[in-house]
Parts: sequence; structure tokens; C-alpha cells
Amino acid sequence: MTQIKKELYIKLKQISSREATIFPAVVMEVDGNVLTVDNGGVEYFNVRLQPTDSVMKGQRLVPKVNSIVLVERVGGDDSNELAVAMFSELDEYTVETDKVKYKQTAGGFDLVKQNESLKKLMKDMLAEVKKLTVQTNTGPSSVPINLAAFTAIETRIDNFFL
Repeated sequence: MTQIKKELYIKLKQISSREATIFPAVVMEVDGNVLTVDNGGVEYFNVRLQPTDSVMKGQRLVPKVNSIVLVERVGGDDSNELAVAMFSELDEYTVETDKVKYKQTAGGFDLVKQNESLKKLMKDMLAEVKKLTVQTNTGPSSVPINLAAFTAIETRIDNFFL
């Protein structure tokens, strides 16, 4: 753990206690929608990323392993149900509505509306531009003379999106 993370953990620990409804913890493992966290030697399993299991859309934040999170009890002070209330570092950020989904990771991002991805849309358009020919008085032209530039743009698109 870096010095800054240690300091953050200590400060958050100072304003809370084990009996509190909110406490700091270090992320040990991420498994789907639940985490395993450590609070000063005490491990908590099945800590939810969202307060309820029924939330299917909305905002989803996935913390990095070894990052610090604030965990809160949901359902009252004596409840054993836990959920993450705050994140110090993220591996993934997703926002989803009925028709649109935005996902971001260290590898890039993706934007999907219904079944149409922005990446696929851009690549399809580029593929058609690369096939472009024009009618001239001597017949149809050949492929664009800057085909290599379009291919380079296609590689950049692949690197930019997930």
C-alpha cells in the first residue's frame, strides 16, 4: 500500500469504529457484483457494489484491488448486509439506462445504444470509405490513394475503444 493510501486509510479509520455503520476497508477481491474487503485484519465477504441486488441499470463502479473503499451497513446498524459507499480508485465505470450503456476501463471506453456500438459504427463507416470509388470520364477510379491513412485511423479506433 502506498503512503498516500495508508494515510487515507488511517484518517478514515480515525473517524469511524468497527461498530459504526460506515468503515474504511481495503479491497482484497472483486467477484462480479460483490467484493471481499479487509478492515484492519477483519475480512468481510459479499460486500455489494450497489445497495440492493435488484439494481440492474444505473451507475456501476468497480474498485481496483488494494484500493480503499468506505463500506456501509445497509438495512440498519445491526445488519450484516454491506455495500460500498465510496471508492478511492476504479477499475471500471459503467452507466446504463434503458437504451444506452457507457463503459470505461483503463483499456478505453465503449458506448452502445440498443444494439449499435459507436466503435462498430465508426469502423463500418471507415470500411465503406476505404472502398470508395468515383466515376470519372475514363471509368471508375481505384481505391482511395490515402488508403494507408484510413487503415491507420482504423488501428487508432481499435486502440481507443474497448
